[in-house]
Amino acid sequence: AVVVLLAAVATVQLSAGLLGVGTFATSLIVIAAALVVARLLLPWATALGRRALRGGRLGPALAGFQLSRRPGAARLFALLTAAVAVVGYASAAVDVAARGRTVQSEVGTGATRVLSLAATGRQNVLTAVRAVDPHGAYAMAAVRLSASSGQPALIAADTTRLSAVALGPAFDAGALRPAAAPPVTLKGAEVAFDITASGFAESKTADLTAVLSPLAGGNDEIVPYGVVKNGRHTYAQTVRTCAQGCTLNSLRLSGPQGTLDVAGRLVVHNLRTADWRATEGGTAAASADGLKIDVTSLNGLAQGMFVQPADTPWPLPAITAGVTALRSINGLDAREVPVTVAQSLPVIPGGGAPAVLVDLDYADRLATDGAQTSGAQVWLNDKAPADVVTRLESHGLIITGDEKATQVRARLDNQGPAIALWFYVIVAVLATALAAGALILSASVDRARRVEDLSALRAQGLTRRALRQATLWTYPVLVAVAVAAGMAIAALGWWLTGWALPLAGLSPSVVPVPTWPDPLVVAATAVATAAVLAGVALAAGRRTLREIR
Repeated sequence: AVVVLLAAVATVQLSAGLLGVGTFATSLIVIAAALVVARLLLPWATALGRRALRGGRLGPALAGFQLSRRPGAARLFALLTAAVAVVGYASAAVDVAARGRTVQSEVGTGATRVLSLAATGRQNVLTAVRAVDPHGAYAMAAVRLSASSGQPALIAADTTRLSAVALGPAFDAGALRPAAAPPVTLKGAEVAFDITASGFAESKTADLTAVLSPLAGGNDEIVPYGVVKNGRHTYAQTVRTCAQGCTLNSLRLSGPQGTLDVAGRLVVHNLRTADWRATEGGTAAASADGLKIDVTSLNGLAQGMFVQPADTPWPLPAITAGVTALRSINGLDAREVPVTVAQSLPVIPGGGAPAVLVDLDYADRLATDGAQTSGAQVWLNDKAPADVVTRLESHGLIITGDEKATQVRARLDNQGPAIALWFYVIVAVLATALAAGALILSASVDRARRVEDLSALRAQGLTRRALRQATLWTYPVLVAVAVAAGMAIAALGWWLTGWALPLAGLSPSVVPVPTWPDPLVVAATAVATAAVLAGVALAAGRRTLREIR
């Protein structure tokens, strides 16, 4: 009763995060449960012995009475059960920790191998990776942004290659990249806009800037066109990287510094895409004459007003992990972007949880900054050629880091939590040896009396078959019941206290790791433990059998 009470108090203290006997919660649970189960052994063995005797099965009856009438049988059973529980709990800890390290190394890394890049344009990464691996067999462009205050981590990836490269749960990659209008393409090294402006007051004009993404690769170009004047004019700039064509990412209209109430209308005659989007400050729409932009007010808009082709889904589709009721994210340009959740998963490769996964191409087209990003990466699977780094560098990418999931796993295997579990394995081996020694000692102490009793029964007509059952079944049956009870107690202890073990290190992992052992591992542990102890018990029974005349 005292041990059961201590176990209960220790479990409550551990759950509450209090110091005290909570540290010994697992040990007390194992001991208390083993003692309670041992108290049930004698009535159980007696009942089975009587039933076997009434049925004329003398061998099982004698085996049952040997357990129920032996003074130390309950203590021996408690010891066996506790030892098996220790072994089961240790196997659970080792298995959960090993699978957790696998998840951390694979899903935490994101892919078999991840190359980090120097600051570069997002479209540049996409173009370079697609040029190196045109069929999407082994490489994927990605941008990883760490979680900020109140925001989940953001992973933007080339989702057309997600299923081939990323490690983790199954994704509905198609949901992240629904059909959308093609981007607006401008061809030629001279990029010009034919614009008619009207309604702008003198000294309250707007400056025009375009963000262009070269189709042949390279960083985005932020091209200033200067002040837009009332009337029809052509505004042109030479952008050599657009010789093979550029896509229009955005047009930016900003007023002179310190000027209020900038308003007017622009018609861009050579942009005739059907759909446009505009940020705060005005509206944009297609017209018979081209893109019509109405600037209503730029007051309070430090970065001005942006106009973009509506060539991406809106809201942006996203896959989330550990996030509920997500309505928007901070985009690649740090502006708020509305999202719609296409799928919810327990974990996002490379981001863990909470995290959000979006399509890199669509997310970049929604960004208006044209800036280079320091979070660009190239994810590779195990099919990547040996010279993949050289191929990527030949397309202008600068590799600054090279991390493999196997390297991460090796580091985790050499850290404190993984090393400490080896001591737990040693404890499990010692517990098995202790249980085996207890069986041998018990059989040795009982041998003389058992030989005398069974020899007398043999002389009175006990059959050889019944004699073998009475001699060989006693301790193996005890072992079988102890293994079943011990593994159940191990599961109970793991449920109550396993969550508190720092298997993933002292700091919580951003990747959700397994919390329950693999049933196959539990079964294999039970079978192996039963085989060892039953073998010892059977050997002890055979020695007793040889001494019976």
